[in-house]
Amino acid sequence: MKPKGNQILLLHPGEMGHVLGAALIAAGQSVSWVSEGRSDATRKRAESAGLTSVSHLQGGLAEAD
Repeated sequence: MKPKGNQILLLHPGEMGHVLGAALIAAGQSVSWVSEGRSDATRKRAESAGLTSVSHLQGGLAEAD
């Protein structure tokens, strides 16, 4: 079942992006990010923020509102 709210796609949750993603999740949005080619540090930030990983940009765009 799709969560209530919008499905938002962040390309790269860096130092600022993962904080934004966490705030969007706290506001009831569903947030994913593109994991292809990203570093372990980015992965850890995204996981700690509760973001959902998508492998490729095309898949993320297909799911995003």
